[in-house]
Amino acid sequence: MVDNDSCNNMCKSTLKKSFGPAQCTLNQDCASQCTPWNNFRASLGAGPYTKITLRGSNDMVGRVCNGATAQTLCQALKNGTAVGPLACDGNNWRTGNCGGGLEINADGTLCSCDNPGWIVRPCIGGGNPNWGGMNSATCNGPSQTLEVICE
Repeated sequence: MVDNDSCNNMCKSTLKKSFGPAQCTLNQDCASQCTPWNNFRASLGAGPYTKITLRGSNDMVGRVCNGATAQTLCQALKNGTAVGPLACDGNNWRTGNCGGGLEINADGTLCSCDNPGWIVRPCIGGGNPNWGGMNSATCNGPSQTLEVICE
């Protein structure tokens, strides 16, 4: 019965933090989502996080990483650090700089044009349509929503 101990007095986790769903559009940059992306990253606490999910309108299940690696990835997002590739639940996860901002992916690559891929990088830079994608082209991908959830 102590608030802010990862379970509030209503016994619901207070750790879950999410970015999105962020709407990104074919042939346009996704720069309007850069501030929400950075706000999400700043909102991440110390955890511990035990699950991270990348998903979007092209793949509502997406890619999920459970366990200690989720904590590593969520902290890398928070701190803007490069990690990986890290094997987790059948995928290789990675964070690192791409263009003007931080990227996270479940492809094990960095700043690449995977197709299909599971990549989120809304701050890649103004005028750059290579903001990522979920189960789609990740450079100049089709219009879709993107989400990242740490919990």
